[in-house]
Amino acid sequence: MKLTGRVGAYSYYTTTGGRQIARVAQNSSNYGESATRTEAQQNRRSKWGNLVNFYKLNKTFFRRAFESKNSNQSDYNKFMSVNLPTARVALTKNDYSLGGCVLDGWRVSEGSLRGITDSYKAGQLKSVIECSFSGALTSKTVGELSTDLLAHNSFLMAGDQITYVYWRQFVTVDRVPRFYSEYMRVHSLLSS
Repeated sequence: MKLTGRVGAYSYYTTTGGRQIARVAQNSSNYGESATRTEAQQNRRSKWGNLVNFYKLNKTFFRRAFESKNSNQSDYNKFMSVNLPTARVALTKNDYSLGGCVLDGWRVSEGSLRGITDSYKAGQLKSVIECSFSGALTSKTVGELSTDLLAHNSFLMAGDQITYVYWRQFVTVDRVPRFYSEYMRVHSLLSS
């Protein structure tokens, strides 16, 4: 007779050496009166919700964003491992379940390209990327933009991927923190 499963406080299972019986713990280490999670662990876990909601709302941006991730690691796991140690914002359970998110200073990419720093001053976006175009880029084709970026920036090479993302925070009427994003993606810079 092969007996597997749980009966009361005991778990039964069969191994190659015969039948085994194990007592099931009344409380796991994470729940109940005997929970052994430390305050630091609880604090860290409370910040997951903000990161998870940010990732869910932006997951299309993260494809190929982390060049150094392991081959068996997902974009989600890489984003969480890079950002969880420095996460500062914890959401309430209600805000998390409603999809709320508070923007924070996260790393959204990692790779061999030189870092691109941008700043916003006096209503103008300033970047270390040089471009000969003035005004809005919406009237330019990807080919025109690629050719111009490659001509004016020696650290860029044909095939590099650039995504510009702009996030803006707001609070809904029911006081749930949210954001919206606008983006422009140059999938692959074309050679001139």
